[in-house]
Amino acid sequence: MMQLSALTLLLAAVQTQVPAGTDLLGQQPMRVSLGTIAEGAGRPQGGRIKVLRPGKNGYEAEIKSALFGAPVKKGDVVYITYRARAVSAANESSTGSWGLFLQRGREPWDGFGTSSGNAGKTWRNFHNSFVADKDYDAETLEVTFHVGGSTQELEFDSLRVLNLGASVDISKLPHTQLTYEGREANAPWRKRAAAMIERNRKGDLTVVLKRRGRPLANQTVRVQMLRHAYPFGTFSEYHVPKDDPNSARYRELLASRWFSRLTVPIYWADWGWASPQSRKEYLDTIAWCLARGIRMKAHTLLWPSQKWSPSTLKGLDDAGLRRAIFSAMDERIAALRKFDFENVDVLNELKSETEFGDRLGFGLYTETFARARRAWPKADLVYNDYGVFEGAQAETSATDTFERIARRLKSEGAPLTKIGLQGHFGEDLTPPVLVWKVLDRFQRTIGLPVELTEFDIDTRDERAQADYTRDLMTAWFAHPSTSGFTAWGFWEGSHWKPNGAMFRKDWSPKPNAKVWEDLVTKQWWTDATVKTDAQGRARLRGFLGDYKITAGGKSVKTKLERSKTTVTIGL
Repeated sequence: MMQLSALTLLLAAVQTQVPAGTDLLGQQPMRVSLGTIAEGAGRPQGGRIKVLRPGKNGYEAEIKSALFGAPVKKGDVVYITYRARAVSAANESSTGSWGLFLQRGREPWDGFGTSSGNAGKTWRNFHNSFVADKDYDAETLEVTFHVGGSTQELEFDSLRVLNLGASVDISKLPHTQLTYEGREANAPWRKRAAAMIERNRKGDLTVVLKRRGRPLANQTVRVQMLRHAYPFGTFSEYHVPKDDPNSARYRELLASRWFSRLTVPIYWADWGWASPQSRKEYLDTIAWCLARGIRMKAHTLLWPSQKWSPSTLKGLDDAGLRRAIFSAMDERIAALRKFDFENVDVLNELKSETEFGDRLGFGLYTETFARARRAWPKADLVYNDYGVFEGAQAETSATDTFERIARRLKSEGAPLTKIGLQGHFGEDLTPPVLVWKVLDRFQRTIGLPVELTEFDIDTRDERAQADYTRDLMTAWFAHPSTSGFTAWGFWEGSHWKPNGAMFRKDWSPKPNAKVWEDLVTKQWWTDATVKTDAQGRARLRGFLGDYKITAGGKSVKTKLERSKTTVTIGL
C-alpha cells in the first residue's frame, strides 16, 4: 500500500491538511452491484450508477469500493473523502441521495461507520471519519453506497480511504459542511409554524378566586408549568442503575424539565433480556422511573429477524420458531405487564427486518400486536421504522413501503394506535416543508398520530446540527398529527453515534443541547403571573401540560388541556 506523507483536500473551498496515513484503495475502480433495477460501471476512484426504478430498500442497488488492501486495527481512524453529484433525480429538487456504509464486504455485513449524503447537479465534496470498533483483516472491509431507494443517476469520483492510525484527533479532520432548504432566519415556513404551535399546542386557562363565594379582584395568581403534555423524550440507556459520577449526572438530566418521558429498553436479544445482567438493568431502570413518577415508553417487543434475536432460535424449523417467539414474548410480558407504560414499540423495522415474517407470515405481526394489547390495554401501540422521511429518502419507495405496512397492519386488525418514525439523520437533512408534506400524507393515508421516536444527527458540523435540531423540532411540534419527539440519548460517553450527542464526554453542552433546552424549557414552557379582574378571574393561554397554580398562599394542581380549563380556588 502506498504511504502518503501529506494529503491536501478541498473542504468548502478551504485548504485542509490531513495527516500521513495508509492509502487503503489506491487507484482501484469502484464496483457496482445492480440487481435488476440499475445499470452502471466503475472507473478508477469513481463510477456511475443509474437506478431505473426504485427498490424496496436502498441496498438493492449499490456502488462500492474495492476491498481494503491493508488491515484495520481497533482504534484506528479511517478517513473517507469523495466527490459526488446527481446527473438526474426523479424528485422536486432534482437531488440525489445515498447511504454510506463502512462495512465488511460479506456476511454478516458488520462495520463501524455509516453516513448519508445528497447532491444536485453540481459536484459536492464529502468527508467522513470513523473509529474502528475491532480488528479487521486485509481484503475484508469496503465502502458501500446504497443508492436504490429512488430513481436517480449518480456519479462518484476521487474516492480516497486512508487509515490514519489510532493517535489522530478526529475532531481536527475535515468534515462535510451541511445545509438544507428553509434554514434561513426569514424562511416563510417559520411564521406558519408559529401559528400552528399556537393553535395546536396551547390551551386557555381561567383561574377563579373566591372568598366565601365572592370573587376576589386584583389578586396575584402564579401559574407554573410542571411537565409537558407533549412527550419530549429521550432513550434512557443503561446509566440509571450505575453508581458513578457520570451516571449521577445522567440521572439528573433524565429527571429534569428537559424530558417529559423516557424510552426504556426491553430488547429480547442475547445482549438484552436474554442476558441476566441486562434484564436486571432494564428492570432497575423501570423501577427508578416509577419511583419518580416518570412517564415511560418501552422499546421494543419484537425486532423480527435473527440478527436482533437470541441465538437459541438458530436452526429451528418454522413451527419451532413460532413457539419460541411467542413463549419468550409471553414470559417477558408476564414480567413487564405490571408496569405503567403509556406507549410500546411493538414492532421494529419491518421495512428491512423481514426474516421472521417471510417465514411465518404476516399473522406473526398482528398476533404480536394482539398480545401487546392484552398486556397493556391503555397504552399506545406503535409500529416503528427508519429511513422513511430522512433526507432525500422522503417521498421515495422507502416511504411507500412503510405506508403499505402500516395500512396492512390496520386492515388485518392489529390494534395499532400510532406510527413511529425514527429520524436518525446523517448528512442529508429533510427540509421542514418536506417533513410537513410527509406528515400530511400519512394523516390522509394512515390516519394515526405520528411520533418521532429516535432522533439524532450524526455529523461534526455542530452549527448545522443545532440549527436543524431547532427547525425539525419546531416543524414537528407544530404539525397537528404528531404526538411526541424523542432524542435517542444525549451524552457522548454512551451515545450509539457519538457525534449525535447533545453533551460532550466532559458534560459540556454542544450547541444542539442549548437549542433543546431553549425550546423545551423556555420558549415552549409556561410560567406566568397574572391578576384577577373584577369578577375574580385570571386568564392566560399556556402550553398543554401539568400545572401548579398558586394564589393567596394556597396551591392546587391541574392539567391544561385543549378544551378550555377552569380552576376555582377558594381562599
